[in-house]
Amino acid sequence: MSYAAVVGLDSLPGGGSELYFHIVEADGSTGGERLFWSGKDTGFITDVSDRRAVMDAVLLGLGQLLARVAPPEFRWFTHDERPPKKALLKFAAIRRAVEGCGYTVSSSRLPLGRRAWHAVRAAPVPVDRSAGGSDPAAARVRP
Repeated sequence: MSYAAVVGLDSLPGGGSELYFHIVEADGSTGGERLFWSGKDTGFITDVSDRRAVMDAVLLGLGQLLARVAPPEFRWFTHDERPPKKALLKFAAIRRAVEGCGYTVSSSRLPLGRRAWHAVRAAPVPVDRSAGGSDPAAARVRP
């Protein structure tokens, strides 16, 4: 068996994009694959360092995806209803990673205990370069 962390953006009905991530288990002997969308189904990953490696792979892939595609906005959702605190901590790490890529993130609660996040690319801060001449350190941020 081999495993891969998958991170992507997909179109939502009515427009917009949804961020998704899951684990794929590939069986080389049968050619079969299984997708794991919920942490409730990944209890077989028992080693703490393996679980950390999966999260690191998701965060790395997320950063690379957002740097390359740079969507103006997107959403993501919990897969499970009423996710446990451990899952919400992982979603908090994802939120911080998205914010670190230049997005403003808001969150909301959905019916049945699900959660949603909405990320919007932050507008660039205008810089007045005329005030500093050729010295970039002297440039001012315009209000």
